[in-house]
Amino acid sequence: MMDFSLTLSAQIAEAIIELISQNEIKPCSRLIERDLMERFKVSQTVIREARLLLESKGVVTTIPRKGSYVNHPSGAELSMLFEMRKALDIFVIGEVALHHTAQDMQELQEISSAAEKAYQKKDLTQFFRLSKDFHRKIYRCSGFLCLEKIYDSLTTLTDLFHYNAHTSRNIELEDDVIGHRRICDAIESGDVERCKQVVCEHIEKVHSSDLKIISSSDV
Repeated sequence: MMDFSLTLSAQIAEAIIELISQNEIKPCSRLIERDLMERFKVSQTVIREARLLLESKGVVTTIPRKGSYVNHPSGAELSMLFEMRKALDIFVIGEVALHHTAQDMQELQEISSAAEKAYQKKDLTQFFRLSKDFHRKIYRCSGFLCLEKIYDSLTTLTDLFHYNAHTSRNIELEDDVIGHRRICDAIESGDVERCKQVVCEHIEKVHSSDLKIISSSDV
């Protein structure tokens, strides 16, 4: 589903990311401009602008005279990105624990509940979208709005790998659902140290499961 508040090239970039998350575009595969132009009914210029946005998010790498390819992170790359995210999340969740409002708490719980219902209905596309919204909302609640863009940059590739790898192998994502519930409870408690611990555990579980997939075989 496209976000029409974005520019056309940004909408196309988001649509391509969704296709990758649904495994319609495979990791390591080449993006063919002509195919994308026909699929989305847009010009070559728009596709090229979208490709540049995907490169900035770490989703795509362009090799001169060879083309643009969907990135497939190594174990070392995943570990680096998760460690960077963990450090940022620890700071952000501490601020949210201290400064969230009742309205913030209600919205977080509503997103978490909606994501859980989507998961129970096996609507994984909606579940993934709401999971991303949940974490973005936490960043907005911190009051440091500039950090949301940094969060997106850090997590676009790791989220794509996580969702793609788990859905292609039919691996349960119950830990993601439980993790969001625990984060809501921790924020509502206002206990900064508890919030930091819960967020660390959530990220480390996701990281651990993804590393196991990489070590077992290619996705």
